[in-house]
Amino acid sequence: MSLYIDDISPGVTTLGPGNRIGLWLQGCTLRCPGCMSPELFERKESCRQKVREVFRQLLAYAPDHTGLTISGGEPFQQAPALKKLLLLVQEYTSLDILIYSGYTLAELQRGPAEVAAVLPLVDVLIAGRYRRDLPTSKPWLGSRNQILHLLSRRAQMDKKYKNAIPRDLPSLEVRVKENNKLDLIGIPRPGDRARFRDLLLQRGIELKK
Repeated sequence: MSLYIDDISPGVTTLGPGNRIGLWLQGCTLRCPGCMSPELFERKESCRQKVREVFRQLLAYAPDHTGLTISGGEPFQQAPALKKLLLLVQEYTSLDILIYSGYTLAELQRGPAEVAAVLPLVDVLIAGRYRRDLPTSKPWLGSRNQILHLLSRRAQMDKKYKNAIPRDLPSLEVRVKENNKLDLIGIPRPGDRARFRDLLLQRGIELKK
């Protein structure tokens, strides 16, 4: 069983509390207007990896991290393989699991059995279509309509989720990766990307897609 993977990044601090591993999946048919990651709408066969290989990469990072954040793309559109991965994460690590989904919780619960079967393995679900016309300052949310669901007892007891204050949290990380690829990790607020692009242009750096 395989997953379509775009990236695995350790040390993420903008997509949930603590020091987290970020996992980005490929493929999304929802295609919300203004999505931060439209390049992940399509799946690339060259980026397909066996679930156990993905898990081995996560396991190598796990000792220095408190949680795993999975985004995309739409994670639940790869539900069977996602479930297999989360079972391994639960069995062999202490990472809490946070998933971003464009679906609402009700849609996931009413969906195919293979989709609903993933939910008991998730600690925190941030759910709902991204709406660029509904900006928000709430921690970790992309738009005001989205809802942070504390699904597990573990998450419900975690004060980092319950008492998060926006001003105390980083919202965006910038990383330069291989081949001069620039990654923005987190939840950009309206105008953030344009301001960042302008700052780079002032320094003689032009971004290319």
